[in-house]
Amino acid sequence: MRSRCVRARKELRARAHGARLPAAGLTGRALLASALLATLLLLFSLQSRGAAAGAVCAVGAPSGSDQTAQIQRTIDDCPAGGVVLLEPGAEYVAGSLFLKSNLTLRFGSAETTLRSSSDPARIKIIPETSHQGFIIAHKTREVAIEGPGRIVKGAAIDHSMVEFQKSSGVRVSNITIDSRGIASPGFHLVTQGSDHVTFEGVTIYGQQVASGWPWGGNDGIDIQNSQDVVVRDCFIETHDDGIAIASPKSEPVENVLVENCVVSSDSAAIKFGTGSYADMRNITLRDITLRKSRNAGIRIVVLDGGTIENVTFSRFTIEADVATWILCGRGGSSGTGGCVDIREAGVPMGEVRDLVFEDFDIRGGGRNPSRLNEITRLTLRNFNFNGASSALRLEKICGLSIAGWTGDQNIDLRLEGDVTGVVYDGSPPVCDGAGPG
Repeated sequence: MRSRCVRARKELRARAHGARLPAAGLTGRALLASALLATLLLLFSLQSRGAAAGAVCAVGAPSGSDQTAQIQRTIDDCPAGGVVLLEPGAEYVAGSLFLKSNLTLRFGSAETTLRSSSDPARIKIIPETSHQGFIIAHKTREVAIEGPGRIVKGAAIDHSMVEFQKSSGVRVSNITIDSRGIASPGFHLVTQGSDHVTFEGVTIYGQQVASGWPWGGNDGIDIQNSQDVVVRDCFIETHDDGIAIASPKSEPVENVLVENCVVSSDSAAIKFGTGSYADMRNITLRDITLRKSRNAGIRIVVLDGGTIENVTFSRFTIEADVATWILCGRGGSSGTGGCVDIREAGVPMGEVRDLVFEDFDIRGGGRNPSRLNEITRLTLRNFNFNGASSALRLEKICGLSIAGWTGDQNIDLRLEGDVTGVVYDGSPPVCDGAGPG
């Protein structure tokens, strides 16, 4: 009997792994038992693998005054595919936390709070960078942060709140990141050198000021040297740039979609550059509302030899408290220089080409003129100015298409010099030359 059971177990294990087995010597009852045992073994195998993949690793209630070790230990011990669960309604205080691949950090409820430590010694340098971070993913794959829940800055320490470095398969959803009341630099949400990134349902509150520029560097979302990025359903209020797209390193930014966001900034709500060492291309921003932006709604500046190309701004609403609608160059609300400039000697001139601005609903503001220059092939299509009064200055544009402007009786459109290939019938712009410059 024992030898028959041993043989049956071996056969059933083989069946569970798809092997073909000899049926010789098995009676009908034995075949039925064999099939039943095979099914049970297969279910057990699948359940075992599923338990590891879907394991919930509870952090538990906060213990002590600082929970860095408690949370990090749970992250480190959680199996691949697992979920690190923060206690519903709990508030944790921690230093830098390092996520790992194939892991989800999940907040137990909207009231669950993860606050960065006020002890500078607990905030660590992000590997392969020179700056500090709070929640860090470095060279990870398939990593996520899920809400609802809150990530809060605990002190005036210059560190990013959430940063993904050289990672792939990144997802952040339904999270609020809050640094209000903290007057210090530190980006809120960053993807640097990463790909296949999704930020969805993210709310960001940065400390804003009524006037002046006491500090900078507390951007909302920064997309740096990353590819295949989706940002949607976001709400952002910051002192520095709201959404910044830049290439401070050698990898390009490409294939980016930003949609259905409300953005406010004491600086630029939407910013391209300033870091521009590599190309930024194939980028769409649509269904965006810009408001309460003291310097510019949209700012574009290339200083480091890169190229910005194939960028579409579509279905924008610009509220009355946006000082300058669209602006090229550095500086404040009036800008200096052009879309393309040189930061330091020896750097080649970059280029801006194939920009489309379409379906803009402008509800006021524009107390400073908008300025676009140094662009090859520019399209301005379907602008409703709602009686707004301002100026739009265009200079050094090779290939300009303008069509579908309404309510523009108070708009001073100035083609100030070196604007060629102008069409007013909605046809695509054509540059018959080497481009501006």
